[in-house]
Amino acid sequence: MVDIDDEVMNLSRKWLPQLANGSFDDPRLHLITGDAIQFLESSASDPFDVLILDFPDAFEKGAEILYAAAFYEKCRSNMHSGSVLVTQSGPCDTGSQDCELLERNVMTNMPDVFNHMGVMYHPMATWKAKPSARSDWTSLAFAFGDDVGQGLTFDKGLVDEWLAREVSGLRYFSGDVYESARWWPAELERILRRSQQSADGDENS
Repeated sequence: MVDIDDEVMNLSRKWLPQLANGSFDDPRLHLITGDAIQFLESSASDPFDVLILDFPDAFEKGAEILYAAAFYEKCRSNMHSGSVLVTQSGPCDTGSQDCELLERNVMTNMPDVFNHMGVMYHPMATWKAKPSARSDWTSLAFAFGDDVGQGLTFDKGLVDEWLAREVSGLRYFSGDVYESARWWPAELERILRRSQQSADGDENS
C-alpha cells in the first residue's frame, strides 16, 4: 500500500479502525509513505497481480494527472498479461459537468492503454455534494492484462461460487450486485453517450 500522507493514515488508524478492519496489522501489508507515480516508476521490473487505485476525483485540483493516459501507461508497465487494475472513476452526478468530464476522461483515456476494460456503476447513498441533493451514482473502472481480459465473461452464478469459495463476511457484494452493476440507468447512459460524442468531436476538430 502506497499513500502520500502518513498523517491521514495515522488518523484513520486511530479514529476509524472499523474501516481498515485490522488490515493495518496484517503481516502481509507493506506500507509505504510516498508518491504513487514515483513508486510505479521505480518498481516496473516487479509487476503486480492486482493494482487498486483510490484517488481524489479528477476534478479536484491537481488530481487530473492520475486519470490521464500517461499515468495509465505507468500502471500498465507494472502489470503482466494476467494482471487486473481497478480504479475509482468518480461520482456520476448526472447534473454536474465536472463529474461528466471525469467519466469522459476515464472512458477515453483508459482504452488508449488497455485492450480490455469496463466500468461498473452502483448507487452512492453515502455521499452528496449538497445535503439537499438526490443520491446519485458512483463508478469503478477496471482493466486487464491481455490474457485475463480476452473473452472474459461472468454470470452471477459463477461470481457467487467464487465468493463462497474465496471470501467470507461480505455485507454488500454478491452475484446479483455484480450483474446489476453491469447495467446503466437510462439517464446515465445518455450522459455517457453525450460525453463520448463530445470527445469524438474534440478529436476530429
